Amino acid sequence: MKLILIQFKPLKIEINNNRKIFAIEGEFNRVFPNLKIKFFAKPNAVGREASEKLVAADKSLESCRVVHNEGVITITAGMTIDSVKQNFRDVYGLTIQVLKKSGSDWIVVDNEGHSLEEQNKPQLPKTVDAGATNDVPIA
Repeated sequence: MKLILIQFKPLKIEINNNRKIFAIEGEFNRVFPNLKIKFFAKPNAVGREASEKLVAADKSLESCRVVHNEGVITITAGMTIDSVKQNFRDVYGLTIQVLKKSGSDWIVVDNEGHSLEEQNKPQLPKTVDAGATNDVPIA
């Protein structure tokens, strides 16, 4: 069996109030095709928890944050989900959610300690043992 290593270049995403959410989501998804990020609505004030409502992709970043720092966020394949979320939140006041493709569905990543590279691996469909049956013996 041949092992193929995929090397990811660091992803650099420009953050400013005018950027559209769909553009940032697209940049992330091009590098991590089995993952995607979604942005939550901004909290009522600095230091408060973000809303549980997701922001529409056609909105600008200004509509989902109260901290308006501008700059570039660098994301590497070795970063954990938790560290990516923390960087968005602490530096740019953005609360994100990371989702993973599972078949035709997108599910929320619940193991935030794993790296983006680990989470980006395609999820193989579960298989059933061909020899197993659900037949009940008849007495």
